[in-house]
Amino acid sequence: MKILCRILGVAVCFLSVSTSSASAHQNASLYPLRTHGPAAGKPSAQVELVDLKPVQLRPREAQSVTVMLNAAYSQGQMRVQVSAAEPLEVLGEQSTFHFDLAQGGPYSLPLELYLPVPGRHYVNIAVELDSPDTPINFRALSVIVDGGEDSLTAPLLEPPTAASGGRKIHSLPARERVTPAK
Repeated sequence: MKILCRILGVAVCFLSVSTSSASAHQNASLYPLRTHGPAAGKPSAQVELVDLKPVQLRPREAQSVTVMLNAAYSQGQMRVQVSAAEPLEVLGEQSTFHFDLAQGGPYSLPLELYLPVPGRHYVNIAVELDSPDTPINFRALSVIVDGGEDSLTAPLLEPPTAASGGRKIHSLPARERVTPAK
C-alpha cells in the first residue's frame, strides 16, 4: 500500500511539473519578452542623446548650447519639445523642434540657457514620433546641466589640506567603538 501511494505521488508531481512547464512555454509565445537598447526595460522610441556628459554653464549668464539627438528610424516625422524646471530657463522663442526622419541624423537642438544659481539642473526633452517604422512613438530624455565653479561640481579626489581662512587641517588618528542602542 505504501509503495502504491508513493508511485501515485510521484506520478502526480510529474504531471503537475510537465503541465506547468508547457503552460509557461505557451505564455512566453503569447507575451514575448521585449528589450530596448542594451538592457531590458520599459519600451520607448529608439531616440537617444549623442553626448551624455553634463553641460557646464556659468551662473548668471545666458549661454548657447547645442543638444544632439540620434533616432533609429528612416521614415516619418519627429517632434521635440524642450523645457526646464526652475530656476533653469530655456530662453528664446523656439522650444519645439520638428525634423523629417528621412533626412537622417544627428538632429540638432540649438538652445539658449540661463541659470541664475549654481547647482545641478535638468533640461527635459519630450520626443514624439510619427513613423511607420515603430509602434512606440514617445521618449522622454534629460540633459544634465551643472552650473557653478568647478570646485563645487567636481568630486574631491583627495581630502582637503586647508580650512576656510587658510588654516591648515591636522589629521588625527581616532578610534571609535560602536555599541547598539538599548
